[in-house]
Amino acid sequence: WIRLCIQYHDKECIGDRNPQEIKGLKLIDCGTRKVIRGGVGMKWVALSYVWSLATPRARSSPKRAPCELQQGEVHLPECLPGVISDAMEATVALGYQYLWADQFCIDQSDKDEVADQVGKMDKIYRGAVLTIVSVSSRNGLPGGAALPRKPSQCVTVGKTNFFVAKMDPVSDIEKSTWQTRGWCYQEEMLSRRRLYFTEEGVLFKCHNTTCYE
Repeated sequence: WIRLCIQYHDKECIGDRNPQEIKGLKLIDCGTRKVIRGGVGMKWVALSYVWSLATPRARSSPKRAPCELQQGEVHLPECLPGVISDAMEATVALGYQYLWADQFCIDQSDKDEVADQVGKMDKIYRGAVLTIVSVSSRNGLPGGAALPRKPSQCVTVGKTNFFVAKMDPVSDIEKSTWQTRGWCYQEEMLSRRRLYFTEEGVLFKCHNTTCYE
């Protein structure tokens, strides 16, 4: 879906072919688990989720600060919210290295940085190659390690299995807690491509098409 959109869709999906640097941008390197400075030419996936649901996993190590400085590098803590950990895995599975998630890519203790980066949210989401959307009311991406997806109903006739497919996946999004958040609506509107993880499946939307499985 993503590859076809990038190859064949118009400028609304492609975006600026000569993007400008977003000053102060930070990204999570999903391979090294470090928060690094973003730069021109880097491709990143953004995450849209309900902040209040993003709590660290219970089995994690003792509490730590959101990020720790060690020898000049910013490392993610071992304890991560399930939705962010799952989004990192999804980012790598999709063939990308960098993820933007506000909880770790904006220093929440620095009021000036918060104000500056919030003012650039349009550039951050529009600049992302894709936005992963967690529609679940639980902590994690449905289908990810932190939140296994509900099994589909199955009917067996003879030796053939028939699975019941949801006919209106958009209703999962419209009824979700995520849909009620103003910030999330803004993130959705600003994003060129969205990949929604719902309890029933995955929905892809861009300016030209909608796909579901």
